[in-house]
Amino acid sequence: LQQFLTGVKGHYDIPKKCKKILQCVVVTIENGSAIAGEKIKLFDNDFRIITTAWVEK
Repeated sequence: LQQFLTGVKGHYDIPKKCKKILQCVVVTIENGSAIAGEKIKLFDNDFRIITTAWVEK
């Protein structure tokens, strides 16, 4: 049932002692080219890392 609902088999359960991390990338695109971007990492203990990059014209 778990695999049907989540797509993940039961033996891939995350132990309670492991940190959970959400990573994502946000990109601003203008005229087909990336002009700015941010890499965001959110940890389960409310710690955040945000890395920003941009292209100067």
